[in-house]
This record gives sequence, structure tokens and C-alpha cells, in this order.
Amino acid sequence: MEGSEKGSLINDKICVICGVNIGKYKFKCCLRKFCSLECFQIHSREECSLKSNQISNKFQLDQNFEEKCNETKFENTIEETEQFDLTEKEKEALNSNERLSSLLRNNPRLVEMIKFIDNSKNKTEALALIMDEDSKDKDKLFAKFTELVAESLGEEFETYKNTYDSIVSDIQFKK
Repeated sequence: MEGSEKGSLINDKICVICGVNIGKYKFKCCLRKFCSLECFQIHSREECSLKSNQISNKFQLDQNFEEKCNETKFENTIEETEQFDLTEKEKEALNSNERLSSLLRNNPRLVEMIKFIDNSKNKTEALALIMDEDSKDKDKLFAKFTELVAESLGEEFETYKNTYDSIVSDIQFKK
């Protein structure tokens, strides 16, 4: 019996989507582990069949993160995200930054990260996931991208900086 329990513990650490890598994250819907953005996207496209009512420490942290986002008005309702739409001046500043254009042109993975956030129902959670993944990557593409965006927007970036800083501090809190 002990051997099968040990095997079960090992299997509980493996990503439920790819079955290869160690799962570092848990899905909110079922609390099963996954290893990467790619596996998260696969799971998100399908209806989860194993929703769980158990609350683990990780899930409790996710709830605290969600509550903090709500307190700082990060809810993803259309009305609240409209205040973060870029103005024509801001769009022009971003389009004229050659280093930003080059970074996007030469890094299709970065473009996929941005599309993932844009297409997510919960953009704050998607951004947090991307930033967490990026912090482990040697290239830190998303961090470079945000720095170039900040550089392009200059003073206008202050509008977005508080949002970004809050998400970064929440990610560090979750670790």
C-alpha cells in the first residue's frame, strides 16, 4: 500500500495536461496542477470536468489575490477596462518606438503572450501568469516589453504604472 501511495504523490506533482513536467501552478476550477502557459491555454479551451470544492492554501492565496485586485478596481468589466484604452497620442508614441517594434517583430513568443492576455476572460490573472512565467525566463521578454512601453509613453505611463506595480507585488506575495 505504501508504494502505491508514494506513486500517487509523485503523480500529484506532474502536470495533468502534458503529463511530463512538474506542475508548478494549480487551476482554480479543479485544483489540479499544470506546468506552463501552453498547458493553461489547453485546459482553458476545454470544459473542466473536475471542479473541486476543497480550498487549498494555494487557492486561498488566489482568492486573496482576487480580493486585492477587486479592492484596487482591477475587475475586468468593460466599463473599468475602458479607462485603460490608449489614446491616439499614446498609440503614436508606441508605434514610433523602433526598439519596441523590433522586439515584437523578432519575438513571436512575446506576441503570443500579449494575445493570450488580450483574449483572456480574466486579464489580470492572465497578466500575472505571464509575468510569473517571464520572471523564470532568462530572456525576460515581457519585462523588456513593459520597459519599452513605459519608455514610449513617458509621463502617460504613470496612469498604468500603479496597476502594473500592484500586480507585480501580488505575484511576489504569491511566491
